[in-house]
Amino acid sequence: MKAVAELLDQAAILPINSPARRELEVKVLEETGITNMNQLATLVEALGISAALENGAYGDEDTAEQLFAHAQTVANTLRKLHDLIQTIA
Repeated sequence: MKAVAELLDQAAILPINSPARRELEVKVLEETGITNMNQLATLVEALGISAALENGAYGDEDTAEQLFAHAQTVANTLRKLHDLIQTIA
């Protein structure tokens, strides 16, 4: 099976509501086992930290800090969405 990142790259270029994109999204969820926004938030943080460390390693500390801050904002929003979904459910 294709790598999850490759599936996501393919899905990203398709219209949001297309059957082909939905099929790829389902494959990604099955492959990763991600089932909620809290897990997704942790993945966003991991990507943010990775990107920040990579930029910081090349001496671009300002961009590194911004990348991590933006990743934290997205992760916090996903966690709030997770809590909201749990409350509604």
